[in-house]
Amino acid sequence: MSRTVFVLFSGMVAFFGARAQANDLEAVQKAIQEAWGRHSSMTARMRIESHRAYEDAVNEGRGEGLVEVLRKGSAYLQRKDLHTEMRRTAADPQESVFMPLDVTIIMDGENEHEYLIRGSGDQRFYAKVPFNPAISVVPQMLIEFLGRSAELKALPEQTIDDQKVWVIEAVRSEPNPKTKTLRTVLYFLQDSGALRRQEEYDAAGVKLETIDHTDFQFDVELDPQRFVLDLPPGARLIDKTQKRTPTTGPATQPGEAASEPTWSSPVRGYLGAPASQPSTPVPSTAPSTAPAAPVRPDRT
Repeated sequence: MSRTVFVLFSGMVAFFGARAQANDLEAVQKAIQEAWGRHSSMTARMRIESHRAYEDAVNEGRGEGLVEVLRKGSAYLQRKDLHTEMRRTAADPQESVFMPLDVTIIMDGENEHEYLIRGSGDQRFYAKVPFNPAISVVPQMLIEFLGRSAELKALPEQTIDDQKVWVIEAVRSEPNPKTKTLRTVLYFLQDSGALRRQEEYDAAGVKLETIDHTDFQFDVELDPQRFVLDLPPGARLIDKTQKRTPTTGPATQPGEAASEPTWSSPVRGYLGAPASQPSTPVPSTAPSTAPAAPVRPDRT
């Protein structure tokens, strides 16, 4: 075989190999979407385990809770109710922290913002924060989000607990500066399209976080009000979706407690750094200039 023919043949193999790989990814995404699209609602138990080592400390997290999804037209309403525990072990014992935290996240289907509730009982913080598709369980939404900053690839199908799953890998060009994640692997159930497992790895191939979904129920009746934020009387909704302009006035906004830190999602994966949480929560009934009205998106 001449060199010219060999080079041409090799190029054709590479070309058609790349096409086949791209088509495999497209086919897998289509199959996931078709399976997922057959359902109007879903509930599942969620379990999270994370382990991240830093130069001066190690953060370990666990979380368990319920995930609910309701389809409304072309939109998906989502809600997560989680009990999380984060333990930070530092070289300096005074900087070691154990922090249990109840978190509720409500995505009302608008895909512009979401609502975050932290704490329990009378000590809760309510915030309106930018929409974060990274924590969505809607397959195509999560896949498209990862595809914006990572190269997607369909891996061979696998089996989890005797259930066949499609596998999609997302590899970034460099690690996420906040989460240290370089590679994400998603596992979708073939019979329903639901996200069964999500794994995060760092540049060295060390697993940082695993999110498992189990005990699925599909097409169950869900109350749409579960996906609406209804503030208790006197509670304040802190809006973190608006950019603040420089001012020479007070550092805090009217009605916002000075002790409330700049919002940092408790979901870095899904579990947050203890340092991002207030050391002494302020009761949600603290006075403000005007009580926030219940937030009830009106959709027709």
